[in-house]
Amino acid sequence: MVVTISWAFEHVEYRELPAVFGTGCPTAVVVNADHRRALKWYNKALVSFRHLLEQGEADNGYTLLSCILFGSFEFQQRNVGNALRLMDNAYKLLARNLSNSQTLQMPTTNTDIQEMVTAFSSRKAILMATLATPTPPEWKYHAAECNTGRSTIATLSVLDEFRKHLYQLMYDAYEVVRINALLSHDEYEMQKLRPRQQICLEKLQRWKDSFLHLPDDLRKGETGWISSYLLMQWGVSHVWLCCCLSPLETSFDEYMDEFAAIVNGAEKVMDHSPGYKISRPIFTCEVEVIPPLYFAASKCRDPILRRKALRLLREVPYRESVWAYIASPRVVEKMIAVEEGHDQFVEYCLPTGPLSLPPEERRIHHVAIIKADMIEGRRRLKFQWSKVALDDNGSLRMVHENAWLEDCIEEPSRHSAMSKMV
Repeated sequence: MVVTISWAFEHVEYRELPAVFGTGCPTAVVVNADHRRALKWYNKALVSFRHLLEQGEADNGYTLLSCILFGSFEFQQRNVGNALRLMDNAYKLLARNLSNSQTLQMPTTNTDIQEMVTAFSSRKAILMATLATPTPPEWKYHAAECNTGRSTIATLSVLDEFRKHLYQLMYDAYEVVRINALLSHDEYEMQKLRPRQQICLEKLQRWKDSFLHLPDDLRKGETGWISSYLLMQWGVSHVWLCCCLSPLETSFDEYMDEFAAIVNGAEKVMDHSPGYKISRPIFTCEVEVIPPLYFAASKCRDPILRRKALRLLREVPYRESVWAYIASPRVVEKMIAVEEGHDQFVEYCLPTGPLSLPPEERRIHHVAIIKADMIEGRRRLKFQWSKVALDDNGSLRMVHENAWLEDCIEEPSRHSAMSKMV
């Protein structure tokens, strides 16, 4: 797979390939000789991996690594639907690697591989989940639950068109963020990326302007929470895209109003969307508020606003998933404590001004879960965070710090589960 990916990177022009967002679609005939050569190595890797699975020789760490490599090549071929399906599998495996449940654990034959890919996946998972889904799930309308009939269906149809367009723009934004993350050290590549960033920002702004010009009755009432959900997702993409080319976390401070809108939007979604507080929804859909709330709690350094995001995170119904670990309220508490210079998280804070925001050298750029030990039913997870430091010559470099999170015991109740991580 390493040879496959490297060959495609060197010889297959990414931008000339058509993007395919579905899965199970007929494969287009590949006429490019270099692309066909990469596919031959890819097929060999698939056959070898299938053999390892059949022999029971692929543990969770190895399988997670394979999902990442296979997904990388699918992205290189612009088979986005296939790649995202592989990423979904990777996140399930990541959750299994971090799980407290011994029944979900498989014997690990290579702890180095498991630790490496677990850290990599937990570091990238939030970004992928927040920005990389070009094909959102469908809203499902339940006519028996309301009396609005055709007008509500018509409103939903209009919002659905805006939703599909937004998710495509979110994916375009993700590509800019992803390229920057890979090539930020290359000034030549960054010069080429800046015009693309501006184009994406202009498209996002045009989407918002058009959306806000919709009649009020389309954005309020029974469908109001859907509008809040779309604007929340827009805000995450816009802030990520605006700040991605800056090496400093202080760049996020310019977008306090947008962070506030993200948090308020999440609160409205949780008040009205199915699966949270109402029992008989008009619409059902897979709505995910954890990544936007985690984004706000970790990137917004206003102490009051980020604590509001944290409070909402605590209210999200617990589910045994990757978000229960890498976006746990306890992990967010640890991040806030580190950035505010405290040994322990402080629940309440005094009103503050811009001068009280954490300095750059205390701000966390990336987080990862780097180790998981199971000892007599207890799981210990190590939390790693990355900051920037100034060298003597004035250049920036990344430094890493880590600490054990407190031991946690698996409990069946929701309240115990929500307090698993510290």
